[in-house]
Amino acid sequence: RRGPWPNGTRAKVRPRFPVYQEQVSRSVELRDVVGVHVKDERQFVFQNPDDGSSLFLSTTALGLETRNHRDRKDFQRDIQLALEALQEVHGEFSGTRLGLRYVNTLARESIAADLGRSVEWSDLVTEPFLRVPGDPGLGSDTAFSGEISSDASDGGRLTLRYGLVQPPGAGVPVFRLDLDRFAASGITGDAVLGMLDTFADDIFVLFQSSVGPALAEWMEG
Repeated sequence: RRGPWPNGTRAKVRPRFPVYQEQVSRSVELRDVVGVHVKDERQFVFQNPDDGSSLFLSTTALGLETRNHRDRKDFQRDIQLALEALQEVHGEFSGTRLGLRYVNTLARESIAADLGRSVEWSDLVTEPFLRVPGDPGLGSDTAFSGEISSDASDGGRLTLRYGLVQPPGAGVPVFRLDLDRFAASGITGDAVLGMLDTFADDIFVLFQSSVGPALAEWMEG
């Protein structure tokens, strides 16, 4: 046994995530009485360099990150593998928080090059997502960001962060859509896949409402 991952469990995960490493994750918490509390925690990371996917496990959390998401079935397969590995090590479990986050960044020039024609932001993104909060009269290339959060029926929340943002070291704004859906109750091993499927549906509906005609054409190409 090496940390919380026995050799047999690591062998099960490695065909999908062949690169394994251990690292230290540091969290900083502000407490009223004792001030700043710093906690270092060992984190076990499995990676697949081919598609940018990573599986993380610490003593307090299990995480899956995909940088080239294309199909929900692939995501479900990886989550199922992660849950099976976790249950092999720790048995049945219940969680305090379950979340799904989707981040998409659009570079207008790159999409225009792929389509072979110039496009405006209004061709790529629907009007409500391009509306500058509090000042609709600003230009179409004005950098801005907004955030909207709403309660979900299961007691969790869905948060939308969006806007034309200036990437570090670049002069041209990109459109960033950041959708975060979570719940903090009812999280058991048997419920996780169904809950994540519901989260994905909620995120997909909102994402679809942001897609303009040229972006839909580019995605289908």
